[in-house]
Amino acid sequence: MDENQAMEVPVRVLNLIQNGSLPPHQLHLKIGSPIIIIRNIDPAAGVSNVTRLTFTSLCTDIIEAMISTVPNAGGIALIPKIKFISLATDGLSVLKTFD
Repeated sequence: MDENQAMEVPVRVLNLIQNGSLPPHQLHLKIGSPIIIIRNIDPAAGVSNVTRLTFTSLCTDIIEAMISTVPNAGGIALIPKIKFISLATDGLSVLKTFD
């Protein structure tokens, strides 16, 4: 196999990967479902790590949720679509060796 083609995997195959460290390719939410934030999105507005929210609506690239934890309980949080960037999407090979 050519070294430059070693990491070329079709997107449909990547979408099937299911393990505990990656979010699912498709996320199914129902109105009223609890959400827990696992990264600091907007700490000033109270949307940071371990903030609990309640799902209220979904737009094309934004999830709207109501904050459930104090001191910002009852506030509305808008969670944007977050792109996951990896070495493969940057065009770098994960198997590349460094001299």
